[in-house]
Amino acid sequence: MRTLALPIVLAGLFAHHAHAVDRTVFRCEAKTAAAITRFEAIRSRCLVKCQQAKAAEGLGSTRVCSGLETGFPDLETATCLGRADGELEKVVSGVCGSSIPDCGRYAPFTPGDAAGLANDIIATEGTYVANSVAPNLLCQVEADPDPAGTLDCEVRVVAERSKLAKSIGKCLAKCYVAKQLKSDGTKLCAPRVPLDIDDTPFDTLDSETLGCATEALGKSTPVLDAILNECLSLDCGPYLNGTTSARA
Repeated sequence: MRTLALPIVLAGLFAHHAHAVDRTVFRCEAKTAAAITRFEAIRSRCLVKCQQAKAAEGLGSTRVCSGLETGFPDLETATCLGRADGELEKVVSGVCGSSIPDCGRYAPFTPGDAAGLANDIIATEGTYVANSVAPNLLCQVEADPDPAGTLDCEVRVVAERSKLAKSIGKCLAKCYVAKQLKSDGTKLCAPRVPLDIDDTPFDTLDSETLGCATEALGKSTPVLDAILNECLSLDCGPYLNGTTSARA
């Protein structure tokens, strides 16, 4: 389930050390992880907003809302995405300072300083949103008999998906506080990667963190499934990825 991909990336951002780390280092890691969640949510909203404008403008629209389309992004969408980039850069620079301490593996990023970390996140997560999230969740408005109704449903999918990512991110962050600031050697905070679509990523977590993540999934998954089923029932035609079925 692609809904889980963002928390997996968040877990990889934290240094993989069993011993305690400096509080300044941890603050850089924790605040950056939270900023990625917000960054991904804002970028997703930008692409939904693009689709809404495209539907309203009709066949003559010049909007390009998916990274799989030539000319992405159009000027208006680029401006919206740029605001998300700028907010992330501001947070990372503010909490990480002029350099990234050599305290562990920052998979999948290999930054040398705060600016490098922000740029790596923008490139990696920005591509994920544009090439995976949007194409998998948004319909091609040109072929949709009711684009307004479909987009209303899709907006709710994006919002619930972002909410779930934030909740699981909090579970992992709490785990890392115990592991890295309190030297709790029993804590296991990294979900299993690489992850296939139907895998369960949390079987590598300690029991408390697993319980937290499972609770978050238990609250969100029925809501997300109900919205997705509603969206699918609208028969909007092909999605931006060219398929006729959505996967969150």
